[in-house]
Formats: sequence, C-alpha cells, structure tokens
Amino acid sequence: MTKLVSVQVIHRHGDRSPLENFPDFKQWPLTGQLTPTGMKQLFELGTLLKQEYVDKQHFLKENYDYNDVYIRSTNRDRTLMSAESLLMGLFPNSKANGGSNISNEFQTDLPKDFNVVPISTTDVNSEYLVRGYEACPYSKERFEEFLKTKEAEELMNKYKKEIDEVSKLMNTTLDLRNYEKVLDAIYVESLYNPDHINKRLVELRNALLPFQKEAYKHFYLTDDTDWKIASAGMLLEEMFSTNPMADMQIQKQHSHEDQRQMLSFDSASPNLASSPKSGKLFREYSAHDSTLKCLLGVLGLDDSVLPYYSAVLIVELHKKDDAYSADSEPAPLSSYYWKFYYQPDETKRGTTDIWNQVKPVQCSSMDCSFTEFRDSVKSVFPSQFAFEDWLVNKCHSTEQIYLSDEKIKRMAAEEENEERKTRTWTALLCSAAGLLFLAIVGLIIVIFLVCRASSGKLYAKQRSRHVANGRINTTYEHSQEYPIAKEDMPDESSQLLAK
Repeated sequence: MTKLVSVQVIHRHGDRSPLENFPDFKQWPLTGQLTPTGMKQLFELGTLLKQEYVDKQHFLKENYDYNDVYIRSTNRDRTLMSAESLLMGLFPNSKANGGSNISNEFQTDLPKDFNVVPISTTDVNSEYLVRGYEACPYSKERFEEFLKTKEAEELMNKYKKEIDEVSKLMNTTLDLRNYEKVLDAIYVESLYNPDHINKRLVELRNALLPFQKEAYKHFYLTDDTDWKIASAGMLLEEMFSTNPMADMQIQKQHSHEDQRQMLSFDSASPNLASSPKSGKLFREYSAHDSTLKCLLGVLGLDDSVLPYYSAVLIVELHKKDDAYSADSEPAPLSSYYWKFYYQPDETKRGTTDIWNQVKPVQCSSMDCSFTEFRDSVKSVFPSQFAFEDWLVNKCHSTEQIYLSDEKIKRMAAEEENEERKTRTWTALLCSAAGLLFLAIVGLIIVIFLVCRASSGKLYAKQRSRHVANGRINTTYEHSQEYPIAKEDMPDESSQLLAK
C-alpha cells in the first residue's frame, strides 16, 4: 500500500488561433488566442483530474481550498484562460474556500457554477520558471549556433523538396527559424477552414512532421548543461527539491482524512519555503509545448508524439504506507518515490487510464526513488551555484531571480554594513561641516578684532606724536572723534581756522 503525497500537473494550453496570419488563409483578428475548443479541452482535462484525485482517491477536497492548491501560468492569454478552464473542470459548482478557518465575509455570493481561483504569473521577460527558454537570450544564441551546424544543413537538405514546395504554395520561406509557425498555420487552417485549404499543403505538413521531430531532437535533447539550466532548471528545482519529511507538530495539525502531508522545501533552497506554493498538495503549471519539450529533454523522454494542445505531464509523489505512522518520526526519504505520466495527445485519453506512465533516464524503475532522481537532476538546480552570476553571463540579466540562503544572509549583512557606513560618513560630514562653520565664524571674529585693535593702536600712536609736537587743536578735537593737526589740513582750511 502507498500513500499519495502530492500531485504536480504541467500542461500545454488548449487549441488556439495561429501564431501568425498568412495570405490566402483565414485571417484571425487576434493571433495566439485560446479558442472555445481550447477551453473545452482544458475543461475536460480538469474533469478527468477531478475523477482521479477528488472522486476516486479523495486526495483533494470537492471544493477549492487555498491551503491545498497552487496555480502558476505564463503571462499569456491562452495559458491563463487554459488554467481557468481546467480549474472549472476540477472544481465544478465549488464554493470558494480559503481554508477551514475562513470567515463568512470571504464566502462568495457569485453563482454556484462560478469559482474564482487565484492564478500566479509574472512578466514575460522575467519568466525564468516556466518559460526560461524564451526569457534567457542564451537559448536564442544557442539556436543561432545550431543553425550554423552541419546537422542543421543536412536536416534542411533531407527535406528540401517538401520545404521548397510549401514555401512556393504559401508564398513564404520555410526554414528552421519559422517552421513551427508555418506548419502550425497549416494545421489550424485544416481545422477551421478545411474546404478552402489546399489539400496538398495538408499532405506536405504531414510529410514534414518527421522534419519537425528531428529539429526538436537536435535542439531540445541535448547534453548542454547551460541549456538545461536556462530552459528548465528553475522549474525542475521547484518541482523536485521538496522535502516530504514534515515537522511532526505540523503533521498533527492536519487530519489523515484530509490526506495532507505538509511539504517543506529542502535545505538546498530554503528561501522558497515562504513561497505561497509551499506545502500545497496540488500544483498546476499552465504552459506551452516548448515548456514540455524542455522538461522532456532533461528527463530524456524522447516521445514519438510531439505535445499537442492540452498535452499533460503529471508527477506524483508517493510514500510507502508501511513507513508512515502518526505517532512515529517522519518516514525516511528512502520510503518516497515519484511516478511520471505523460499524455501528449488529448484525443487518446480514456476515462480510466488517462496517462501513460513513463520512466525518466534518471530512474532505474517506474517507481522512481526520491533521492535517486533528485540527486541525478540537481546539477541543473540554480541553488547548486551562483545563479545570479550565471544569469549575468548567460542571460545578460541583472535581475535577482534566485537567491541561495547564504547569499541572502550575505546580502543582508552587506546591506547593513553599507547602511552603517552611510550613517557614519553622514555623521562625520555633518560634524566636519559644523566644525568648519564654527572655524570660519571664529576666524572672521579674530580678523575683526585684530583689525580693530590695529586701528586703535595706529590712532593712539599718531595722536601721541601730534600731542608731543603741540599740533592738536583741542577745540576741534571735541567736535571730531579723530582730531586733525593744522599742518595736515588743506591751505584754505588752515586759513579759516587762523582767522
């Protein structure tokens, strides 16, 4: 017997309009947008998840609970709407519940068929978690290098006839830069405008599917560690660095009926423990076909079918039931194992076995040892090295996307030291300015006193000399602060005084 501990679902968005409009094809007012068909596909996927994890295994509650569920999406309309559609299938007729202790004022008054669930996202240029292959310029640089390789040239030559014919019929140039957009446009046109599309284009697209798969293998299935870090490193660490050994006090706060096994993050990435995704039983990542390709590339899952709309990778964490006891210490890591399921084609999903179990290259069996897998993939975890330095060197980024615990402490200490230095220098400058001001004022006073004293001495000396010579007019002296001798006056003034 085993116990299900957590479920993580990574899926592609549903059916959408083409990424680009081409001449002679249906002109869509908005490109890359989720269609009603796409909404239905994700709703059905959510319904299947409900049947498995709510109705059958009773792993999740019937109503949405913030404590159990975390949703993350890329910042694209089609993925955000896909996440919403899946949630409506997973929690139909659900009353929003933020937790068992939620007050009535937070209960929704919306119609019972309407359920509001928070979906987390971030800016496209900072999406290193779910779409790092696009956010990091290194992937583009690596693609440009691939275009110059002999393998790329041989691939184009191998399918030259079909490529040239498609280019002629569509009045464009099909190459390794745009083959996905061109072949995607043909596929969408065949679905939404089947009577109008040139049937030869449909045949050519089918003939070029091996070309598309080979291009995918060359680019995504690689031993390039930097590429793995850029394209899937952060997502892999978020998914697989969890430590299922919960604190006993936390475990006792939750009943066994809730099937809750609180998840905390491993010491390799302790700064993630305060994240809203920490401790969730169910996580959904609404993403793209390239997201799945990057993950499949790292996992070594060379599937013959490319991820179609609503393709899904499901990762379950299990624990051997005999290793669990409410009154004992937490079970050892050796009792935990992963199960991987991948279904790239929504048309092949059944109602009972909706996913095909797969085995990553890091695993020795279908029931993949927790530590075996984590130790095999952690070489691409950002916490294993200075990720910021890597971002600067490989992604030309100055953003602080991932910070190790040691770096957080070091940065906090450095910031505190800088603040202390700033305060010290500010105090010193203020003191110096005050002393300088006092010195200037004192100097001015000293100069004034010296000048006044010098003037007084000069006057006294001159007066003494004139008195000694008998040349002081005492009458005039009383009417003038500084008496002047007759000899020192102009001639006219002397004559007037003489009279």
